[in-house]
Amino acid sequence: MNAPIRIQRRRTKGWKMPDNTVSVTRPGKYGNPYYPGCALGFGNIDMIDGRARPWRLETPADAVRHFREHMRLFKRDEPRRYEEHIAPLRGKNLACWCKSGASCHADVLLELASAPICEAA
Repeated sequence: MNAPIRIQRRRTKGWKMPDNTVSVTRPGKYGNPYYPGCALGFGNIDMIDGRARPWRLETPADAVRHFREHMRLFKRDEPRRYEEHIAPLRGKNLACWCKSGASCHADVLLELASAPICEAA
């Protein structure tokens, strides 16, 4: 059996999502809530006027890094809910709009879905 892979979704006429594939796009249960331009909070202090400014994600890679950390904390803090969230992805290909070779949260989900099942307390 081949390892699950990331599939690039397409809008071309006649394209259909392959069998054994789950869409992980936004909006949706598995979509990455982080994206370039997304404000993460008011942690940066402007050096000119001293006011707090929102910190924004700059690149897709930033968004994927934040998604990975989000999932790490989810697994640590709520192992049962985490496993319920990841279980439907195990053994499935994952489809996202990101181009092949680009940084994508679907790669994080593939990695997590391929990992051994966590033991919930």
